Amino acid sequence: MEEVLKKESTLVQEKPTNKPSNPSPIIDTREEDEVDSDVPVKQETAAKPVPKQPAETTPVESVSQSSAEPARAGKLQVLNGKNAGLVLDLKKSLTTFGSPKIAVAGVTKRAKGYFLVHVQGQEGQFTLLNGEVLKAKAAQLEDNDIIEVANIKLEFFTE
Repeated sequence: MEEVLKKESTLVQEKPTNKPSNPSPIIDTREEDEVDSDVPVKQETAAKPVPKQPAETTPVESVSQSSAEPARAGKLQVLNGKNAGLVLDLKKSLTTFGSPKIAVAGVTKRAKGYFLVHVQGQEGQFTLLNGEVLKAKAAQLEDNDIIEVANIKLEFFTE
């Protein structure tokens, strides 16, 4: 029976291996010119990726609508062509007009009022506001402004 116990104790006392159960990938951190066949290679395990932290946010103060004037309804009146005299109500947040083959402009409704933007146009075809070329930046519209796009003249006004 002693013999059986010795065999069992031998089995129990086997040296455990130091290998991890889930090995990490090995990365050689030396440069190519540092490689020397006589020197053992120093290897490091790859670092685990750090989880991204959500960006800090700053609370936005609420805007009070009570101090602002109620928005007045914007309108465009066609001044020339077969639709002369036609009045367009600017009810949507963006209203576009013109001809896609020539030039297109748009009027956007924002908290501070109505703004004119040039959307597209053939080379040399620009949107004009009161006779001046509209720049890349949107221009705020005022009552009685004259807009010219694709050979159409319109007048902006509010009610």
